Amino acid sequence: MSRYQEIKEYYQTLKDQVLLDLIEYEFMDLEPEAISALKSEILDRVMDTKWIKAIDFATQPMSEEAFALFARRVERQNCPYCGQSERPLSASLIRKLTGQVIRVYRDYKYILGCPDCIMAKMKEAEDHNKLKGWFAFPMGVFETLFAFFYHRYNRRLFTHGHQTRDFYRYLRVAKAKVYYQFF
Repeated sequence: MSRYQEIKEYYQTLKDQVLLDLIEYEFMDLEPEAISALKSEILDRVMDTKWIKAIDFATQPMSEEAFALFARRVERQNCPYCGQSERPLSASLIRKLTGQVIRVYRDYKYILGCPDCIMAKMKEAEDHNKLKGWFAFPMGVFETLFAFFYHRYNRRLFTHGHQTRDFYRYLRVAKAKVYYQFF
């Protein structure tokens, strides 16, 4: 059995949401056979063919100028949460922690949206962290403080109109999802 067939059979066992998560977060690390099997599986499942275009876009090498143009185009889109386009889009990593005695459960997510919506998500995560993040000993306290200062730093960038490093990181990692979502 060929490597392509093995990968294809594996993808057939995955649920649609798991397949979309694979496209969003991990497909940049896939081998060419896996990418072609992924495209084939999308077509077999009669999923939106716009995902194929997004994968093709994301797998193409991109110069720094082209990436900067792509980032400017994304910044000008409407916010996916509130629909406003008054402020440029940005992204931030939201760190949500839940401590349980000696273990910390981490839920890190990139959020792409307008600064106001991102700051609201940060506030939710901070409230959650204040209640549940610090309970794990000894790392829960340190990770909760780090998450708090990380969110505070990004909030300061948003209030002064600066773009975060997370925006560019997110665009590089999730090019296919961003392309699918906005173009």
